[in-house]
Amino acid sequence: MIPRADATSVEATAAAWFERREWSAWDASAEREFQAWLSASTAHRIAFIRLEAAWERADRLKALGAGIRAGQVPARGMFAIGSQAAAIEPSRADTLPSDTQSTRSDAHRRRRFGWPLAAAGSLAAVAILAWYVSTPHWQTLVTRVGSISPVKLSDGSRLMLDSNTRLRVAFDSHHRTVRLDQGDAVFAVAKDPTRPFTVEITDKRVVAVGTLFSVRRNEDEIQVLVQEGRVRVEDRSDPAGAPRTTELARGEEAETHRGEIALSHPGLQEIERQLSWRDGYLAFEETPLIEVVADFNRYLAKPIVIDDPSIESIRIGGRFRCTDPEAFLALLQEGFPVAVQREANRISLRRRS
Repeated sequence: MIPRADATSVEATAAAWFERREWSAWDASAEREFQAWLSASTAHRIAFIRLEAAWERADRLKALGAGIRAGQVPARGMFAIGSQAAAIEPSRADTLPSDTQSTRSDAHRRRRFGWPLAAAGSLAAVAILAWYVSTPHWQTLVTRVGSISPVKLSDGSRLMLDSNTRLRVAFDSHHRTVRLDQGDAVFAVAKDPTRPFTVEITDKRVVAVGTLFSVRRNEDEIQVLVQEGRVRVEDRSDPAGAPRTTELARGEEAETHRGEIALSHPGLQEIERQLSWRDGYLAFEETPLIEVVADFNRYLAKPIVIDDPSIESIRIGGRFRCTDPEAFLALLQEGFPVAVQREANRISLRRRS
């Protein structure tokens, strides 16, 4: 048996090779180096095969892409799972239709949009999403609490959905529309100048042609982060007037508060930190405890509750697994005057006397 430390090192190297092959420049020299690494040890080959299998399993679950021509809405019932949208357990993943056109072009698209590799490595452990047709034109996509899942759309766009997210999609010959009902999603939009890609939240619209951006909805307020390209946020709260628009470029953020849109420029590094959930982590830098707890609670069945307002402003820094708050709770108890009490249906935080 391989020692755990060595196994971890092998898995990390396999992940690095996978990322390089799928998202970076790849030539004959790289192929020779890769084959040499595979041949050096059976453990190397096994680690890479397991990682590749996890990714391929997820990539076969293309929500609208399994045999559907780009821009075409699937026939009613084609992905039916019953009367409600459902999440497919990993053990049932192989029962869904596979994509017989899985070619090198998919690898090029993955390189272009650069999804975090950690998502591929964890796909076997998280819920895989399922589409169903709720009307002749709309499809609904949901993730359970604690699940983070990728989806490929029929136009080639790729989505990464955060925990407890629900959205609906409709494509036609002129429009690509997503309605974000709740949660957080990253959109890697395939370019199609004839069909803008629009994310709708109540009376706000986020419009793009080909770009990489995220939208988070908290009740009726939204946050938009742009990693590549440009997007336009439209405020259509006044039905009698023209929409108010705000343009966002790479590295910029827009947030709404009581109907007003505020634009800021946090930069790409800060945006990457805020989107670290794609890797299965939450990263904080001098973040108030009340915001840290809110972020964790998106992934937890048993919520963390601050019962003492005097500790809400404690500043927290660090990187923690989304679904495992134990390291975070240990940090609170050891480094701050905070008492943690585990109850039947919640975790209580109070100031330690």
